[in-house]
Amino acid sequence: MLTEKNLRSAFALCFTLSLAHSGCTQESTFTAKSVSRQPPAKVAAEQVASDDSTSEDVVSESPPIAPPEPEPEPQSTTPPANSNDPFQECILGDEDRAKQPIVAKVYQLRTGAGSLESDFAAGVYRTKICMLKFDVPDRAFTEGFPGIPGLFEWFAIEARSKLVAPVDGNYRFRLLSDDGSILYLNNNVVVNNDGQHPPSSKEATVNLNAGSHDLRLLYFQGPATQIALQLFWTPPAKEEEVVPTSAFRYVDF
Repeated sequence: MLTEKNLRSAFALCFTLSLAHSGCTQESTFTAKSVSRQPPAKVAAEQVASDDSTSEDVVSESPPIAPPEPEPEPQSTTPPANSNDPFQECILGDEDRAKQPIVAKVYQLRTGAGSLESDFAAGVYRTKICMLKFDVPDRAFTEGFPGIPGLFEWFAIEARSKLVAPVDGNYRFRLLSDDGSILYLNNNVVVNNDGQHPPSSKEATVNLNAGSHDLRLLYFQGPATQIALQLFWTPPAKEEEVVPTSAFRYVDF
């Protein structure tokens, strides 16, 4: 039989259980609401912002890319027009041919060679060089040729070019050499200064039409070390001078 005391005890127990259940439910609801309070879009935006921030940090830490250095300007190998070296390496550009209008082949002669007429034909070809003009005053020669520094005696040079006469008339040519030399114009011997000898010159006068003429000049050096090779001309109504570079034209040889 339910007594008043039993009813109070049952009511108290029920009330206690109800409070406990209500508290758990409220705590669970609060926790769920705190998690779900931010909408999905906002969470996604925050995640993207975080990714962007990380990406910016990585880019800012990368070193800047330096621009490529400009290539150096090519250096010209063209010899100056007033070069003191009479025997030069040939530079084959069009402008250089105007500055080096004389082409010459170098031959090695036998030791003891006495003249061009007797020994040139047996010479052994060694190299090709270019010249500005024939203007080698008496001097010591021990440097040899480009690429062949040891060849400074017992050699011959066969040079070719076009000689341009500015006007019609008589031209006197004087050929100075140590040792022998021979000047040809249009395949004719003009001056023969052959043989072994110290610096000496021979001359001749020829009549030339205005224009270009085939020039061939042979020269040989005997024993070391002095050499000389100069070609002078006296044009009509002019004074004698070394034939200038401007009077020569390059020919393939």
